[in-house]
Amino acid sequence: FFPRNAILFYDENDKVFEILEICFECHRIDFNSKQSLEINDMCDDFYSKLEKFFKDNSLETKYIRK
Repeated sequence: FFPRNAILFYDENDKVFEILEICFECHRIDFNSKQSLEINDMCDDFYSKLEKFFKDNSLETKYIRK
């Protein structure tokens, strides 16, 4: 697991209260608070949809060897 992307959740005081680390290569997600959640059971094609969102916003999701 080597996450290269993350989603930060902010509270009303602009303090990060949760971090969702994402690895698009191994399709694993970890929460900073160690929440237990199986994303794949919740949504069809979750990773492909999330990866498209990242790419549509000019964010790289996978390591590309040069």
